Amino acid sequence: MFVTGQRWYSEAEPELGLGIILNTEGKQVTVEYPLSNEKRIYNSKSAPLKRFKVEENEVIKTSDNQSLKVTAVHVQNDIIFYACGDKIITEMELSAELDLNGPLERIILSDYDSPDLYQLRYDSYLQRRHYESFKFKGFLGPKVRLIPHQIYVAKTILEMDQPKVMLCDEVGLGKTIEACLVVNGLLQKELIRNVLFIVPESLVNQWFVELYRKFNISAIIATEEEDKTTLIEAPIVIISNKNVKQNPDSFLLLRKWDALIVDESHQFNFDKKENSEIERLKHINQKTFSTLLLSATPEILGAHGLYSQLNFLDPLKYDNFHDFKQSLINSQTISTLIKEDHLTVQNSKLLKYFSKNEIETFESTQEIKQALVDRFGTGRNYFRNSRSNLDKYSRLFNDRVLYRYALNLDQITDSKVLEAKLEVLLQMISKYPEDKILVICHSKKVVLHLQKKLLEIDNFKLAIFHSDQSTIERDRQAAYFAEDQDGAQVLISTEVGSEGRNFEF
Repeated sequence: MFVTGQRWYSEAEPELGLGIILNTEGKQVTVEYPLSNEKRIYNSKSAPLKRFKVEENEVIKTSDNQSLKVTAVHVQNDIIFYACGDKIITEMELSAELDLNGPLERIILSDYDSPDLYQLRYDSYLQRRHYESFKFKGFLGPKVRLIPHQIYVAKTILEMDQPKVMLCDEVGLGKTIEACLVVNGLLQKELIRNVLFIVPESLVNQWFVELYRKFNISAIIATEEEDKTTLIEAPIVIISNKNVKQNPDSFLLLRKWDALIVDESHQFNFDKKENSEIERLKHINQKTFSTLLLSATPEILGAHGLYSQLNFLDPLKYDNFHDFKQSLINSQTISTLIKEDHLTVQNSKLLKYFSKNEIETFESTQEIKQALVDRFGTGRNYFRNSRSNLDKYSRLFNDRVLYRYALNLDQITDSKVLEAKLEVLLQMISKYPEDKILVICHSKKVVLHLQKKLLEIDNFKLAIFHSDQSTIERDRQAAYFAEDQDGAQVLISTEVGSEGRNFEF
């Protein structure tokens, strides 16, 4: 039954909005749609119309844009009245906008997606769940070689509840890659959103390039000219340790950092009391989710220097130097025990460390090893790999071959030796014209002398690298040497070229 003043909508054309019955004559009914300013005349017996009704506790919208909650519904003379608190709203006062987002309404209107689209959506959720549970997502994307010891270190750190560790692999074993794998993994798992890198001044640009080229992570380099507001808002920031030491009023403490990475951490004296830059680092570390200290020479300042760095990372665990020294002694014995081929609960040597009942609770060899390291060793806050140990398991590096050249000298003086070495270098340049040659010298004076002498002999393509050059100039020289076709054939460097620079190519 159609009654003038009732609200109906077209199931075939819901976009017309909510209609109102104007009149009924014989077999025809006239409906006006205020929203679209349209009128339709239907056969009353076959009209594609549906009665609009709101139930109790639902919200209605009136023609004057009021949203009211329905407390009761009354029908009088086939017209619906909605009680909304103290107000009574007739259905004729409802807004012409039609809201049919409920599942039942959409099914009635056949407003639903195809089964294929549903299946695609379902499969997408399954894939997302699989990705979120994937343990190695931090290794997806980076353009690096998957070297076993680096994967092991990064995987172990990423499984920690709050990873705060030292990476102390020997020079050339990839501490930078390990740290970047950890950072990339934490970012992909959305455990961190911003990272602060504190690195030696000579390595600032190299870290920037490594992050971008190999991990597609864009960073901002903090300089005195950089706007402080930009540094406070940037997600990834690289700053030199020199900048940290010389600028106590820097931006570092103006924000909370999720992760802190300190390269060549032994250059900071963590053992020194009342040290302003160490206090700033401690303040940052207290709030970070993850902190990594990188150093190839962690004990350069002695056992106490190593202890002070570990104490910085975890002052609760490393709270006593005497106990730490004892754990270092224990670590040698434990390391030998862990390397045994068959370390099982039947091993009688375990009785020295655990009770018989406790041994029976261990379910795997890995669990035994972890318990030994955590309780009696230095713990898993410290990772140290060496070339000699890794070479036992896999061949990671090309063999280095020493070629000796006898120098014919009538008398031995510094200048005579240098001139004789220069002759050998000239022979090598002519013998290997297509190869790169890296020359390491003891001092800048020797570097400049060789450069001068070589250029006097011929127009060689040379690059030089020493500590008196600016960071930008050193990077330019390294890039010139790295070019395949038009780059320098020879790079003459002081020993600064072996401190973190990547000349492995």
